[in-house]
Amino acid sequence: MKIGIVGDLHIAPIPDKRIDDYFQAGLDKIEQIAKYCDKIIFLGDIFTSARVDERYVYSLIQHLNFCKNMYKVEFYTIIGNHDVVHEDENNLQDSSLGILSIAGAIKIITPEQPLLIDKYCFNTIPVNYKKAKEFIENVNYNSSTITEVLLVHHEYETGTNCFMYEDFKNLGCKMVFLGHDHKPFEQGRIIYPEFTIYRSGSIMRNRADDYNFTRTLYYPVIDTDLKGTDKEVHCEVVQCKPAQDVFKIEAITKQNYKKEKFVEALDQVIDKYKSNISTQSRFSINTILQELGAPEKVIMGIRKKYEKFNETFN
Repeated sequence: MKIGIVGDLHIAPIPDKRIDDYFQAGLDKIEQIAKYCDKIIFLGDIFTSARVDERYVYSLIQHLNFCKNMYKVEFYTIIGNHDVVHEDENNLQDSSLGILSIAGAIKIITPEQPLLIDKYCFNTIPVNYKKAKEFIENVNYNSSTITEVLLVHHEYETGTNCFMYEDFKNLGCKMVFLGHDHKPFEQGRIIYPEFTIYRSGSIMRNRADDYNFTRTLYYPVIDTDLKGTDKEVHCEVVQCKPAQDVFKIEAITKQNYKKEKFVEALDQVIDKYKSNISTQSRFSINTILQELGAPEKVIMGIRKKYEKFNETFN
């Protein structure tokens, strides 16, 4: 059995930086994943707000039911911060996600209602950070239902209200999957002695962030037939259109402009200090760009220029 763990879907009207049919793009990705997986678990934020236009809600219900009938797949989700008002699960019934649940299109995983699939126990924590922190500190899982997979819709090691390695290490979980943050980990995962934590990012590109112009969209898959092996979890790519076909030209031009300005600033710094040996030993091209505040996408673009000519880029 293959269980797809899918990042934030964020169903919504077309974002102001997109030129394509954003909603249809989301439906196409769901079907693409449904063709491959037996079960699909979303990591929260099915919608961009707690209440969206009913047309999107009912179209999504129809599409999920179509995929269930056509591909024999089941859909599940945890609750994201955008799914309920005030990050309060008690407001679920008065939300678009609540309508999906009542219609039977998707099942919701909560701390009180974990999901058992083929010897795996999937659990989650409250979406409100304070409640989630208290929940983790006081959690006492029954030994017969040890949570092997923890599904989390919170930031990790960034910001003020975020979770850290210390928060998860004593829970006994084998795997932790993160939603909420749309940007994936650089390697897709972080391996600790006690567990592995995964963050694949959103499968949608609803913002013109730097990484959305270059990243590959993917999602982790748990293969239950390979439990206990190093192939138990693998990643599948989500096929999508290139950035230039979905983002407005001004959004793309803005990124190119950034690159040109940072290249110009970098050249000025190098020219000023090229004869200063002590400065050269302390600063690389990479660190200079970081000091200038260059976004990751810009740094990677400039890296290609220097490596092409076999110049050092530390």
